[in-house]
Amino acid sequence: MTKTTFALLACLAACATALGQPIPAPGAGRFYHGCYPGGITGEEDDITVRDVQNYEKVVGQNVAWVYFSNNWYASRRFPVETATWIRKHGAVPYIRLMLRSRNHAMGKPEKGFALQSIIDGKFDSDLKAWGRAAGAFASPLIVEYGTEANGEWFGWNGKFHGENKKDGFGDPFKADGPERFVAAYRHIVDTVRGAGADNIAWVFHLDASQSPEAAWNRFENYYPGSDYVQWIGVSCYGPQKPTDDAGSGQRRAGTSFSELPETTRRGTDPIRTMTHTKGNSCCAGNLSPAHVGGRRSQRPRQDRGGARSPARARRSRKRY
Repeated sequence: MTKTTFALLACLAACATALGQPIPAPGAGRFYHGCYPGGITGEEDDITVRDVQNYEKVVGQNVAWVYFSNNWYASRRFPVETATWIRKHGAVPYIRLMLRSRNHAMGKPEKGFALQSIIDGKFDSDLKAWGRAAGAFASPLIVEYGTEANGEWFGWNGKFHGENKKDGFGDPFKADGPERFVAAYRHIVDTVRGAGADNIAWVFHLDASQSPEAAWNRFENYYPGSDYVQWIGVSCYGPQKPTDDAGSGQRRAGTSFSELPETTRRGTDPIRTMTHTKGNSCCAGNLSPAHVGGRRSQRPRQDRGGARSPARARRSRKRY
């Protein structure tokens, strides 16, 4: 399914001194440019180099990173084949780590890869193998887990894992649902890093709107912390059909930016913005939302794995 969208991914450097950053910010006044080039099945794991080439030909720019899904119902292996052709093309692989079952559906709980099962270490052997392969890839990667965690269309949303209850997990003053997500996210990162994958920039990816609209489901309740997150992404959907309000995406984007400092409970880190536009394009830079656009794109530099890096961005405007 293809949708005409406007989306904004706001990226925030979580802590410059806490962790090394495989993907640094671009130079002042510049941005990275990347895409999700589209597939056939809608599962976002069947992209090809031809898709990327066709996109680049249309926009007249090379991409610095390419986004795609690693669906664990199909394979729990690190997607080395796709990552390799992306690197050979001169881009950084941006992997959406999708721990979900084959029968996954919007608005349904994820039972096969439940948050508590992740926390309990049920998939540790797979995660360790994934981490070893990612580390052996030996060049920068971008990875996210728990896409749009505050949206109930995905099965890892807190609604399905304790919701607002506070007596079933961890801190008695925190909602169990989001708290379980945080614990699962941290467990994944710790396990993958422990297997030797220190070449990953981890992304915490939210949606601009909470669904359900409830205090326990707010951005900040899902934040894994600056020791685990290098960038924060916020999906911000605009008009989906001609009759929709043309300015809705921009208003939601503005709200999202104002709430990011509260999300991290710090508010002192430089904001990196990624602006998704109609079609497949995306730009990212160390700029405020008002300054995105009209700037020169930055060329990637040579990387130790033979790939040019760092990155530019991703685009996926389907919730599957």
